[in-house]
Amino acid sequence: MPLAEVFRNPTVKQVAFEIKFPNLFFIESKIGDLQMIIMDKFPESALLFQRQIMFAVGTENIEDLQQKIPQEQ
Repeated sequence: MPLAEVFRNPTVKQVAFEIKFPNLFFIESKIGDLQMIIMDKFPESALLFQRQIMFAVGTENIEDLQQKIPQEQ
């Protein structure tokens, strides 16, 4: 039963919880079947953008880093 009341000075600031499911070991063998059942409920996916990106952390100059990046062909 959800509460509609908003408390001015809540005593709890953060709550952690865990959901446990029964040990149904056969579920791993049924994952493919479950995926097939729900596939039509989701839109078709497609690759819209593809871009190479590199993150560098260090003390080198940007010019030195750019020389190390392989050039596109």
